[in-house]
Amino acid sequence: MKLKVFIPSDFVKDWNTNDTVGYNTEPDVSLQIIVEKDFKCLDETTEDQSDNFENPHTTCQE
Repeated sequence: MKLKVFIPSDFVKDWNTNDTVGYNTEPDVSLQIIVEKDFKCLDETTEDQSDNFENPHTTCQE
């Protein structure tokens, strides 16, 4: 199965520099799609996060 996701160009053109975290839409079928930014973890992790967005929080929240 292949799924193509099209996001409006007005939304993505400055997504990497604004405070918007995600975009969601509900098409005319029974499917909901949510696309979100991947933020850097606040705790110690060994995972490569060099291409993640800076986390807007300064401490872990529960």
